[in-house]
Amino acid sequence: MSTITGYAERCVRFMRSRLGALLLFVFGCTVCAFVFSSYIVPVSIIVDGEERTIMTLRSDPRDIIAQAGFALDNEDELVVSVAEDGSEREIEILRAFEVVIVDAGVSYSIDMADGTVAEAIAAAGITAPDSDDIVNHSLAENIYPYIQITIDRVSYSESTATETIRFKTVKVETPDLVKGTTRIATKGEYGEKIVTSRTMYINGIAQTTEVVNETVTKQAVNEIIEVGTSEPTTTKAPAKPTTAPTASSNKVVESGNGKEFIDASGRAVSYSKKLTGKGTAYTADPGAKTSTGRVVEEGIVAVDPKVIPYGSRLYIVSADGRYVYGYALAADTGGDVRSGRTIVDVFYSSESKCRAFGIRDVIIYVLD
Repeated sequence: MSTITGYAERCVRFMRSRLGALLLFVFGCTVCAFVFSSYIVPVSIIVDGEERTIMTLRSDPRDIIAQAGFALDNEDELVVSVAEDGSEREIEILRAFEVVIVDAGVSYSIDMADGTVAEAIAAAGITAPDSDDIVNHSLAENIYPYIQITIDRVSYSESTATETIRFKTVKVETPDLVKGTTRIATKGEYGEKIVTSRTMYINGIAQTTEVVNETVTKQAVNEIIEVGTSEPTTTKAPAKPTTAPTASSNKVVESGNGKEFIDASGRAVSYSKKLTGKGTAYTADPGAKTSTGRVVEEGIVAVDPKVIPYGSRLYIVSADGRYVYGYALAADTGGDVRSGRTIVDVFYSSESKCRAFGIRDVIIYVLD
């Protein structure tokens, strides 16, 4: 026992020496490293584009960030990725930034670190835009610092109004009257139509209004004025007899006597050629000139001069005979008629008349 006791005393004295304490410390560190080596892992921390690696026993990402000495704001986000074997981790700190959203002129500001435009709108408590609203960014686009999202709210309203349809005054020459005299063959009557308009509002302010529907409740009746062409005589000449059928004031019929039709005033008119096709209408500012240099006015029509030569006198009526444009002069042209999509483009002095004419099948009589 005395030998063992002696060895023990010598060991105690050695451990109390500097060398013994150093060896004991190294031994303890070695044991700790051996025991905890499986729990210590490297963690890469990425923030503001810079990467820093630390060794840690901790598993909670926020504890690891705190150990590394980084501070987090409330809206900052962490993106954590771990290797399949758990040997290493990567933590990216996404710093929150300001996102400005202007909804119908009212500005909102929130802090976000990541997400889409749609998510930012929802996070701000703003109603999601519908298909009519205008957003300056795609809803699926990712947000980024200093982004400003603008939402313009679009709405529509419809209204109806009753409008008057003005009648046209048509002058027709007749040998039944002496030159310098006139008479009203058909008294003009105003028509009526119900017009439905649609107004677009952006953020509650009216922008554009368009007519979406027109319903004619009463057709206008053109006023027909006969103008005399006969030379005055001492004896009144008897009225010129005619066996031609009489046309109504708004319908043209063929007389059946060769190349001849009855115009809207009941006159028999001969023609050299009859054409059919689609007709459209156009308008222009007062004083505007046609391709032939004439000033535009009602009665001027655009044609393909290869089909209908300039200067041709025409008479135009809808194919069903219910709409009469009347006598016209071929003095203009345009892309649609040159391409063959339409056969004639008639001129009107207002857009409302053009809309009333629309696109319709027409018959064109080329007069002798």
